[in-house]
Amino acid sequence: MSKKIKGLFIIILFFLVIFIFPKTCEAVDLDEIINYTTTVSPRDDGTLDIKYHIEWKVLDSTIEGPLEWVKIGIPNQHVDTIKKLSDEIKSIKYTSDGGNYVRVNFKNKYYAGDIVTFEFSLHQSYMYSIDNSKGIVKYEFTPGWFSDIKVDQAIIQWESDGITKHNGSNGGNNYIVWSKKLAKNQKITAKVEYSVGNFKLDYNKQANGNSTKSILTLPIIFVLIVIIFTIILVLQIMYPPYYRHGGYGYYGGYYPYYYHHHHNHYGGGFGGGSSGGSRGGSSCACACACAGGGRAGCAKKDFYGTNLKIEKKNH
Repeated sequence: MSKKIKGLFIIILFFLVIFIFPKTCEAVDLDEIINYTTTVSPRDDGTLDIKYHIEWKVLDSTIEGPLEWVKIGIPNQHVDTIKKLSDEIKSIKYTSDGGNYVRVNFKNKYYAGDIVTFEFSLHQSYMYSIDNSKGIVKYEFTPGWFSDIKVDQAIIQWESDGITKHNGSNGGNNYIVWSKKLAKNQKITAKVEYSVGNFKLDYNKQANGNSTKSILTLPIIFVLIVIIFTIILVLQIMYPPYYRHGGYGYYGGYYPYYYHHHHNHYGGGFGGGSSGGSRGGSSCACACACAGGGRAGCAKKDFYGTNLKIEKKNH
């Protein structure tokens, strides 16, 4: 088998591993969320008390083991007073592992067919934006969503007192309601407006862009580096180096060749041009962020692609 054919075979094999095998794994649904309800109550200073109610069903407990903990995405790092509200929760805390989350550890393990219902609450700051020209306060709230889990019913309930405009519906019981069935990676967003006079606001605590780390940027960079490294490796095989003028070059008219100059510089060019320079290196740290829920196996094997994605626009 020629070296060019070997190189082509390596490239094809690489892309099969990257693009086909992960899709095969993703076809298996480990979990389903029956109900995902967030209840929002604004304080006089514009900060929000948010209560989370989640009914989580385990569909498979053999591939990655039983469900023991989950991480739920929150809008930003300005969070305090995190409280567990149900007996199913063993411990709960904020974590910034790859983003902004609340990690919930359960008292028990949950297997295929089990449904765990749990609740917690927190106090969230830096959630509003102020439009002084119109004298209004705006909120745009998107709870963390799941890239690999379906949600049968996603609900946002927002206390209706003082609201002048919204994109939800009147649900009664003093709440504006948003309700939607979510496919994998879908979101639900509440948009609410108030008069500035409705609050005693600290203008320094407006939302200032997305403080959440992207869970996509680092993995994409990592994949690109792997692809570039693979291409370079394949070209090394297809165009092996040969000894030339005290250094090394490469066969082939369109691939840069390098050779050692007397001044310890490296030259390179297409077709033979040269210029002084030095070689550099790069490194990448890839943050794991899972689509919703943590299992011991999921965290280690990155079955999901890890945690929730978070979106923060106006807070």
